Amino acid sequence: MRNSLENLKSCQKRDPATDSSQPCADCTCVATDGFSSKELSDIIESQKKAEEKAERKYRWFENSVTDVQRKLSANDDRLSGLESRDTVIIQDFEKEILKLNAKMAEFSNNPIIGDEEQCLTENGKKDKIFLMKSFDSRENSIKDILDKKVQETEAKVNTELEQMIKSKTDRNFQEINQNIEDNIFVGVLLLVAIGGIFVAYKSLISRKAPNKKNGRPSNTPRNDSQSHSFDAKSEQQKRKEVKNGSLIVSFHPSKQQFHHDVLNALSEFMKTMPVKFLIQNSKDLMNVELQKLVIIFVDFNNRNSILENEDTEIGDLRNQTTKMFLSLKCDVLVVYCKDKGSQDLPPENLYNPRLHSTERHPVLSDLKRNKRVLSINEKLHPHQVELLKNCFQQL
Repeated sequence: MRNSLENLKSCQKRDPATDSSQPCADCTCVATDGFSSKELSDIIESQKKAEEKAERKYRWFENSVTDVQRKLSANDDRLSGLESRDTVIIQDFEKEILKLNAKMAEFSNNPIIGDEEQCLTENGKKDKIFLMKSFDSRENSIKDILDKKVQETEAKVNTELEQMIKSKTDRNFQEINQNIEDNIFVGVLLLVAIGGIFVAYKSLISRKAPNKKNGRPSNTPRNDSQSHSFDAKSEQQKRKEVKNGSLIVSFHPSKQQFHHDVLNALSEFMKTMPVKFLIQNSKDLMNVELQKLVIIFVDFNNRNSILENEDTEIGDLRNQTTKMFLSLKCDVLVVYCKDKGSQDLPPENLYNPRLHSTERHPVLSDLKRNKRVLSINEKLHPHQVELLKNCFQQL
């Protein structure tokens, strides 16, 4: 249009004096419909600015849509289980964007300003006002549509997030309840097991309680038949000759060599040609070769029971063995091995003073008074070696 006005060099209106056409800038002929070329240029400039403003608005809306898409993409990491639904929402947005693009394309192809004849109306100011109102109306309409879609999307996302969180919370509570039930079940089983152990312990104690009728324990390892058997074995052994040598007694075959190695540090020990003997049951006592010096090795146990207690323990092989040799007038020494508390003993102690059975057990207490109880870890202490030397020298 601007080119058309600039190329309009003359019109039908002529100067009567010179019969030449007047420039359009100086006339108001019917070609400009009463407008001067400057006014018409202003109108076109206004329309161009309006178009640029519309273009900026359109870019802003595109950026808004892009921002919404970015926010939706950022939520993908948190909504991994809702990918299919997100795809549907994004597709809906793309459809709306396509619709908006179509409307904007339609608007660009059919601008409100119309053609040149519509712009060249009788009142250019009214056209400018109408143009601005039209752009504002379109702008508000597009903004309302975008706001509505954003609100709907946020509502959907919030609803789905709430459902997902609620579902996960319910599952967690179910797992916690299941774990509590399992722990309760295990606790009940433990209580039942503890109760069974307690009942068994009480039953064992009650069987070992004194019998009111005869005034002695109702069920102890040492009954009349056992006592008679021990006395018979002792009498039978008294018929044997007691040789002037040494005897090493062990109760476990795997420990015999260790017991022998402990005494190898004594040269006097090798001179006596010691006899090694393994006792695993009461019958072995009948086959033992009697020697004047008897060294009984007892291996470590968790209860630190050196010799069994006749009243509280079932089985008393170590105790009966020691008593038999004592009854035969043998010089008996009891050595408790592998006791860590005996690693460092002062010169005045032949055994670990924390071994309280040496005080409580009647046989051990008698041996202790005669310095015949020793405790070691891996080897003998110097003062223990001196004691054994004296014993070997008396043979």
